[in-house]
Amino acid sequence: MSKDYTLFHFPSIISEMRKNVKERVETLLPYEELYGPLTEATQLEDTPFFQEYLSLFNPDRELEGLTLWTKDDDYEGGEKPLFNGQEPSMDDYKMLQILIIGSFSNRYSIIPGPQPSTYRLGFQTMKSPLIYAVDQLFNFQIKGLYPAYIAEQMRLTVLLSSDERDQVWQQRTERLGLFQEKVGKLRGMMEGKYVEKKSHRIIKNIMYFCRVVFLGHIK
Repeated sequence: MSKDYTLFHFPSIISEMRKNVKERVETLLPYEELYGPLTEATQLEDTPFFQEYLSLFNPDRELEGLTLWTKDDDYEGGEKPLFNGQEPSMDDYKMLQILIIGSFSNRYSIIPGPQPSTYRLGFQTMKSPLIYAVDQLFNFQIKGLYPAYIAEQMRLTVLLSSDERDQVWQQRTERLGLFQEKVGKLRGMMEGKYVEKKSHRIIKNIMYFCRVVFLGHIK
């Protein structure tokens, strides 16, 4: 089924990676030596790390009946300013969600959203002490996260041909289990009509502070 992406474009990510000497030498070339060239026609869904790993995270199935919250309460009407006129589509958000929960370098949380049948996704990367919520990211921040997560998955896929293969498979299994655990907790909270208002408030306050002080700091 075709996706309606506004921000995510896998061939462009690979093209930019080729222009970056460090990424080309450390990530792209080792990957292509093992798995073949990535061309303009190659889509993320064609890669082994998507087929064998990322595709196993299926929020549409596991979180059926629930919708990822993408509006920002801090703006009137939930509308954030756009850069270059590009508004993220729901498919853009879904792709980011899969990359976040599949990343080995993230801590993340899934909590009930501010409206019925919604949930919020918050995350923290190893490179930053900041906590982010998906709904409070600007479009340029979302677009900037895709390459980092794609590069991580490419490097991990290369390790499957090394002595570290067992550790990679083990962590993949653990991440899949962690997602199931977090989905179960979310379902339990929502079915029990218990909303972690304190956690929701803390994440929102931290996110507001991060946006004001560290706008665009994600790397």
